[in-house]
Amino acid sequence: MRHGSLFAAGLTLALAGFAAAQPDRTPSSPAPTDKSTPATTPSDAPKTIPPSASVPPATLGTVIPPGGVPCSTPVVTASPVVTDGGHQYWFSAEYLWWKVKDQSIPPLVATGPAQFPVGFLGSPGTVVLFGGSDLSQGTLNGVRLRAGGWLDACRTIGLEGSFFCLLEESNRATFSSNQFPVLTRPFTDVNTGNPNSEFIAFPGISTGAVSVENKTKLCGAALLTRCPVCCDCNSRLDAIGGFQYLDLREELTIVETPLFAPNAPFPGLAGNQFVATDKFKTTNQFYGGVIGAEGSYFTGPWMVTLSASVAVGVNHQTIEIEGSQVIRTPAGTTTTVPGGLLALPGANIGKFTNNEFSVVPQLGVNVGYQITENIQIFAGYTCLYWTNVVRPGSQIDPVLDVNRIPNFGTAPTATTVRPIVPFHQTDFWAQGISIGVAFSW
Repeated sequence: MRHGSLFAAGLTLALAGFAAAQPDRTPSSPAPTDKSTPATTPSDAPKTIPPSASVPPATLGTVIPPGGVPCSTPVVTASPVVTDGGHQYWFSAEYLWWKVKDQSIPPLVATGPAQFPVGFLGSPGTVVLFGGSDLSQGTLNGVRLRAGGWLDACRTIGLEGSFFCLLEESNRATFSSNQFPVLTRPFTDVNTGNPNSEFIAFPGISTGAVSVENKTKLCGAALLTRCPVCCDCNSRLDAIGGFQYLDLREELTIVETPLFAPNAPFPGLAGNQFVATDKFKTTNQFYGGVIGAEGSYFTGPWMVTLSASVAVGVNHQTIEIEGSQVIRTPAGTTTTVPGGLLALPGANIGKFTNNEFSVVPQLGVNVGYQITENIQIFAGYTCLYWTNVVRPGSQIDPVLDVNRIPNFGTAPTATTVRPIVPFHQTDFWAQGISIGVAFSW
């Protein structure tokens, strides 16, 4: 019995070990779960895209508007170069081809029949050769330079300086006794209130010529701050403001060179050579604050920019009037006396200044093409308007006291001082086209 009991016990232990070695196939009760949160399954786990499935970096570009804030959405482009807006600094140079407003001048040179009174305005046969209408300066050539940069890494405020200059343009008209045997310079006699003239050429009495030359030069500079107002992938708008300076210099000069015949029937004139000069110079210097806006639109490598601004400030006006006569006798003696014809001593010769409130609105448009990441070419149009400007033709007073004209003769005493400095003001504009190149880095 002891041996049977031992066998039964060993068999029982063997069966228990075999059962322990086999997997448990008995279903178990599911563990309680939170019904508000679904169970996670293998299919819900996040997937990782292998690097080979992403877009190659060479074909992925990010449009960066000039404000420097990149668009959040990548844009597939043919080239990684889209705009130069992400750069920190810029510089541009332009060639300008502009026209300025004509100026009005009184009649300065006339001709007529060889009879006295000679060349008086309103007399039968008198023809004005120069003046009495607007005087055109033609077109002016110049340059414009701009340079600037963003002052912070986020490009939220920038500083820009600009300078332009229309180079001095000179136009001259000359009339000689070879063309017109009778040449006169008409005016109104304040002593009598009637038309009068000084003749330069008259058959049998004198020969000579008269020339009229006008010069114009316009320059300006500005120092502006720039702040982006809004921008997106294809457009931007900047607010601009700062200081603006303009400098307009003009000059109108009349020179006559009569040579009197040895038998001229005028005491003290026979055989003498005269050179009479009248010069009228004006300078306008504007100092003011400017505010404006500049908007740009981008499409591929093309860009269109529209800018508008208005400056308000003071215009410092300067008028300089000079006149003289140089007389050379047949013996070679030379004498110089003050006073020409329209510029006379004790009347309008001198330097005169005035300050006047002035407004300068300006408008510009450019179309540009980005040829590389750092270089853009462009063409555009600019229009500048300027109020309360003095110009030389408007400062000529054609009403004269003949007693002040050297070597002219005498007349009844004038009751008023003439000529005067009228300080006549007018508006002025300059407009034209430009082509240029811009660099950014």
